[in-house]
Amino acid sequence: MTFDGLEIQPMAILTGIWLVILIAIVTFLVKFWPLIKGFVTAVENLKELPAFMKRTDDYIEESIESQKRQDDELHALSDLTQRIRHQVENDHDTNLRDDVTDALVRIDQITAWTGRHEILSDEHRDQVAKLKAWVTEHDQKEHT
Repeated sequence: MTFDGLEIQPMAILTGIWLVILIAIVTFLVKFWPLIKGFVTAVENLKELPAFMKRTDDYIEESIESQKRQDDELHALSDLTQRIRHQVENDHDTNLRDDVTDALVRIDQITAWTGRHEILSDEHRDQVAKLKAWVTEHDQKEHT
C-alpha cells in the first residue's frame, strides 16, 4: 500500500489502528474513572441496603420500647411525687412534716427517760452495793 509515495505495510496500519484504539480507551478511562468508581460504589452500597435497613428498623424498635419504658417510669415517678407533695404540703390536718416533728419530740423524750433510767439504775446499784456491804458486815459480826 502506498500513501503519497510512502509504502506502508498493512501490519503497520493495523498496529496504528490498535494504538489509536488503546489511547482512546485509556483516555476514556482516565476521564470517566471517577464516574465509574462512583457507580460501582453505589451498586455495592445498594447490595448492603437491606441489611442496613433491618439494623435501622431493629434499632428504632428498641428505641421506641425504651422510650415507652421511660415514659411509664416517668408517670410512676410523677404519681409518687404528687403523693409526696400531698404529704409534705400544709394543706390538711396531718402531714409528713408534722409527723417528723412529733417523732423527733418523742425521740427526745425517750432519750431523756433513758438518761433518767441510767441515773436511777446507778443509784439503785449503789444502794444494792451498800445493802450487800451492810448484810456482809452484819453477817460477819454474827459469826464472830
